[in-house]
Amino acid sequence: MCQFHIVQASSSLETANKVALVIIAFFNLIFAVVIFRHRNKSDAVKNEADKKMHLFKTLILDHNLKYFYEIFGNLEAELVKLKIPDLSTVRKQEINSVIGEYFILLRRNFYDAFLAINFKLYNDIKDTADSLQDNISKTVFDPGINLSHPPKFDEEINERFTETKTSIIRLLYDHRE
Repeated sequence: MCQFHIVQASSSLETANKVALVIIAFFNLIFAVVIFRHRNKSDAVKNEADKKMHLFKTLILDHNLKYFYEIFGNLEAELVKLKIPDLSTVRKQEINSVIGEYFILLRRNFYDAFLAINFKLYNDIKDTADSLQDNISKTVFDPGINLSHPPKFDEEINERFTETKTSIIRLLYDHRE
């Protein structure tokens, strides 16, 4: 009789073991399906982001980045004219006007196209460029700043010019749609 209880208990344990294995297999299957769907969604999102970045590069940057470097080169050449000692106010106005025209070209030929892609990126670049232009205009006409003195020119013009150029490049690099 004692054997009957052991066999019956053993049979109950085997049944419980089989039921537990079936339940575990069922949950493994559910988890596998959930993980598969999640990976497919995240892969699709990543692929979409990669496509957008590729289009941004192809449609905008490949065509407009040359204008960025060209215009910044022209700006730099124009800014050097501010080093001339004893510039008249008229000459300063002429140089400032040319600089303003270069900033208009920068907007039209370089970052206006970003409006089609990302308004925030457009605004960030516009604000950065506008800040440099405002700073240059204020500095040029400030009678207390002697731009013909090389260290002062470097501090007031060159450093801010380089920071702005670098900042715009950083904005482009950090751009993620």
